[in-house]
Amino acid sequence: MWETIENYIASWSQCAKFNIVRGRPYGRLKSYEPPNDVFQVVHMDLWGPVRLYATGNRYVVVLTDSLSKYVIAKALPTNSAYDTASFLLKHFILAHGAPLQLITDQGVHFNNKLMLNLMQLTGIKHDFSTTYHRESDGQVERFNATFCTQLAKYYDENKNDWDMYLQPTIYAYNTSVHATTGFAP
Repeated sequence: MWETIENYIASWSQCAKFNIVRGRPYGRLKSYEPPNDVFQVVHMDLWGPVRLYATGNRYVVVLTDSLSKYVIAKALPTNSAYDTASFLLKHFILAHGAPLQLITDQGVHFNNKLMLNLMQLTGIKHDFSTTYHRESDGQVERFNATFCTQLAKYYDENKNDWDMYLQPTIYAYNTSVHATTGFAP
């Protein structure tokens, strides 16, 4: 009955002419091609802010390889475009080469002119996940959930020394067998 009423109203010329659809049409979700080799497709995200540590760090930038699930992470004082681009260049591109594709959320720390220029210079295809849809970048979001619980087991809330345990936590993750792949990253 509901469908019949909607069709009747839509077929009336006055309604079709004056009823304005407010809002954008839904976009098309796309799936990503699986990579053939490690470090071809990487996901990057920022985690934080957390309480200030003595070193001045409040954020963690996380980069995850899509195929191997290998993780590279670093504590940062800010979530600025400069800090994220600097991390990508110094800790990934110069060490492992430029990936074919980088997938991030649409935060201003990833969606800016500095990152655009870096992507153009290195030939990286930069794709953005769907806004307010964390599942579209589930690779790195899943690691963030794992990493938060592991890190919480070690740090002292009174000292707030969380970034002291960041690299050992990343090492433990990268050397343990991953449930999905059956291999250590």
